[in-house]
Amino acid sequence: MVVALYAAFLAFWYVFLISQVIRVRMSIKGKIQGKESKNLAYAVKAHAAFSEYVPLPLILLLILEMQEPNKFFLNCLCIMLCISRALHSLSLLFIEKLFNNTKLRMLATGLTVLVIILTAFSNIVLFFASAKSDSIVEIL
Repeated sequence: MVVALYAAFLAFWYVFLISQVIRVRMSIKGKIQGKESKNLAYAVKAHAAFSEYVPLPLILLLILEMQEPNKFFLNCLCIMLCISRALHSLSLLFIEKLFNNTKLRMLATGLTVLVIILTAFSNIVLFFASAKSDSIVEIL
């Protein structure tokens, strides 16, 4: 299973994001004002965005894999998802704080949305392609 490999990579990245939240929480020692709390806000936001944006594409990718698509295409979608989520997190944790620029984060979000759209569309196409001998009424 191709998607299982990428899901494992995403799981390790999720653990990294958890560790960032813990690291910042330990460093601020309960302070909720000043620069430290802003660092915590960025870490929590990176963790939350990952939690919100990864499950749906992963589910769609697993469903797509069950329909036996082109392996190269499936790998490309999985790589795009991993890269987009890593770029988004890195942007929040490091780049935006240093350069005050949200373009990378916006690009990463757009790439994630593109993965969702391509995967959903591919699922629909493969569903109807596999049921070409059945009538639409019987399928639905």
